[in-house]
Amino acid sequence: MWLSNIAEDWWSLIGYSNRLDLCRDIQFESRKRAAGGRCSSRKTMINGQLHTFDHSCQYFTVSDRRFANIVSFLHNKNAVKIWTGKIGHLKSGKFHEDSNITQAFIGTDGMQTVADCLASNANVQRPVWISEVFWEEGSRKWKVDRFGFYDYLIIAHNGKCADKLMSSAGAPEVHSLLRVRFNDVLNPRDQRMHLCSLWVLLIAFETPLKLCFEGAHIDHDDISWISNNTAKYRNAREPVAGKKDSTECWTIISTKAFGKNFKVPQENIPPSTEKVVTERLLTAFKAATGRKEVPRVCYTRVQLWGAAVPINVLGSGADCVFDCRHHLGVCGDWLSSPCIQGAAISGLSLAEKIQQHSADVADVLSGYETNSTHHGHNMFSSGSLGFQQSSFVELRTISKNRMSGNTVVEDPGIPLVSRGNGKYSKYMEDDNQSSSTTTTTNVMTSKFDNISYRLSRRKQLLRYRTIVVNFEFSFALLGIVLMLIETELFFQGVISKSSVASIVLKSCITLSTVFLLVAVVGYHVTGIQLCMTDNSLEDWRLAVTFPWTYLKILLELCVCIIHPIPGNITISAVDPDGKPKEVSIDAILSILMLLRVYLISKFMVVHSKLLTSTATQSLGALNKVKINSTFVFKALMSSMPGTILIVIMLAILVVNSWAMRTCEAYYHPDPKNSDFFNDMWMIAITFLTVGYGDIYPNSYCGRFVSVATGLMGVGTTALLVAVLAQKLEQSRAEKYVHNFVTRAQLDKERKIAAADTIKYVLQLWRMKKNNENNSRKRIRLHGKLLQAIAAMKEAKNEKASIGETAIGFIEIAKSVNDIVDVSESLQESQSELKMKMTEIDSTIKDLQTKMDAIYTAVVRR
Repeated sequence: MWLSNIAEDWWSLIGYSNRLDLCRDIQFESRKRAAGGRCSSRKTMINGQLHTFDHSCQYFTVSDRRFANIVSFLHNKNAVKIWTGKIGHLKSGKFHEDSNITQAFIGTDGMQTVADCLASNANVQRPVWISEVFWEEGSRKWKVDRFGFYDYLIIAHNGKCADKLMSSAGAPEVHSLLRVRFNDVLNPRDQRMHLCSLWVLLIAFETPLKLCFEGAHIDHDDISWISNNTAKYRNAREPVAGKKDSTECWTIISTKAFGKNFKVPQENIPPSTEKVVTERLLTAFKAATGRKEVPRVCYTRVQLWGAAVPINVLGSGADCVFDCRHHLGVCGDWLSSPCIQGAAISGLSLAEKIQQHSADVADVLSGYETNSTHHGHNMFSSGSLGFQQSSFVELRTISKNRMSGNTVVEDPGIPLVSRGNGKYSKYMEDDNQSSSTTTTTNVMTSKFDNISYRLSRRKQLLRYRTIVVNFEFSFALLGIVLMLIETELFFQGVISKSSVASIVLKSCITLSTVFLLVAVVGYHVTGIQLCMTDNSLEDWRLAVTFPWTYLKILLELCVCIIHPIPGNITISAVDPDGKPKEVSIDAILSILMLLRVYLISKFMVVHSKLLTSTATQSLGALNKVKINSTFVFKALMSSMPGTILIVIMLAILVVNSWAMRTCEAYYHPDPKNSDFFNDMWMIAITFLTVGYGDIYPNSYCGRFVSVATGLMGVGTTALLVAVLAQKLEQSRAEKYVHNFVTRAQLDKERKIAAADTIKYVLQLWRMKKNNENNSRKRIRLHGKLLQAIAAMKEAKNEKASIGETAIGFIEIAKSVNDIVDVSESLQESQSELKMKMTEIDSTIKDLQTKMDAIYTAVVRR
């Protein structure tokens, strides 16, 4: 078996690598330096240190269950890892993190490690040049140049070389699929594959840029993607001893339009073009990151990918194509989904199709066990069809709607295009294929493919989660109640810490805590199962985010595990007076146990109509809004802010008063501070940030509670001020009434001021005309004139400012609608005018014809 140009798309190789019964006789061809192609990296020595650049594939995501198994295998082989850095969109220096990307995978030391892992058990030889292939009907085998005959031929290349090589191979049906056109926009009339060209700039700076992200899609005319390779692979290798390296390496990828404008022969790039491209991409990088200046550049290299990203796919939507008559298969990401996952699924589908077709191969390879831990042997590699840089990077592949299994692809320079809605352009829809040419799709089925199963499973998991939260709330409340009973009995002197009653009560608290911890773990397990159901995932590891999911579970367990331990455990401490003494730790554990009250919010969320309502869940999913505790709290603050704030303040008053009393009673017994009502007074004046000083805490524990109460008071006061400001704000109708009355009053004041101005001017004119030299009277009239003029100007300015502040979104929308109506009326008028002009033109032509006829008749006479 021989696979043509498989090194150009190593992810198609994954499909074959996971079908061992087809791997024994596979021979691979590759390029000169390394078997990577789309998943390749460039390692360069800069300032005495070896640095890694990803100059093609930047990252990939997983939404298919079969591809998830492949990625799990690579992860176990330490060939891939999760990219934990920030990825998002960058526009004019402002970065917005993309929350849709749940897990982005990269190689452990560059994307090249993926290809190296797959080729680790293969005897890869390179370079080998294939110039001719031909199908011989007699032997029913493929003649491959000087390398002999092969049973099957697989095309995993989508460039001009594959087109030229297959034009005379004797398989016209498959050759029609490989016709290609290079452009940055799609010509819908041309039923051929369309590829775009992209430039890549590898650049290194002497010092770090200190940007807040590691990868970003760019909204710019020249560049579409930038990524920080240094931050991406910061732990890939140990630095050279004795050398401190601050170099930061970046990858910059152009847009499709830029690639078309600067298209040159990629095998021989002119130095002038290389210089211009470098300057343009660096300038665009500065503009996108909002940097006027960047650190000194110590390394640059430009590369042109001539056949970069497909901008259309095969019209049938198949994962692969297999010609049974000619033993010829075609696979690649350009058939159904231009992404890394699409390439892997395409190769796997074709391998399954060949296995089904070749009974002889199945008999020969029956002794080989099929699993994903073997990658074949005795493999052969060559330089391929003469086009060594024809495949490119998947800049972004995310699961926009994982429940439906759709893949969303972003080509550089165009917005996200969903394959699931049928808007991705297709080619070869009208071409008639031979009856022996078969297209295949995913033949494996999953329980998640049944939408009714997913919906019923989700409903069942939501019900389980509600039950688990009920148990959490019950066990937490039971433990708090038992703790309060034990503490109050100890304060009243009924029991001691060493008595049987105290030990029994604390043992019950411990038992309830154990059940609570089990319920917490069950809650998170149910959440992971919900995520798997929503996103059609078979492996639970794809539903968690490392390390944040584990840290979240650990934090919640640490909060819930705190409780008073049975027995009397004491520690040595020093009170504020400097006296050492033995104190019990039960007070601190009892106060920290009150942190379990956060479960009240979780209990309210699962029982809230906002969560149980199907309409709310559907609208939230459509608008990417998570229905969680934060959403419910914001909704309650919007609907009933006063009630929520009163409940919060009363809860803080009661809980902190009890905590203060417990601290003072345990660590600094004082009848005055141990009284609950005195502690409520102390908490109240601390909460209000007044602090009269008549009573204050004596223990360190009490002082800590006072500080926490003050911080809570500041935050609650801020919320109260915001609510009051919102309530005191005038409504739209009240603003209109107020503004109308104010304008009328200002008009009246302005008229009065204008009348006074005229009056004083006339009086001054009369005094001047009558030669009245009473300077005192003239000065008084002149002052009144200036005051009247100032009052008139002030009324005018204030009226103008009221008009500006009265404009809101509704007024703007109304103005826009009015402008649209005027524009439509103008367009109608123009259309009517155009029609009239056409009629006039037609009439003039008729007149001209008649005049010509009259002139001809006159001339003949």
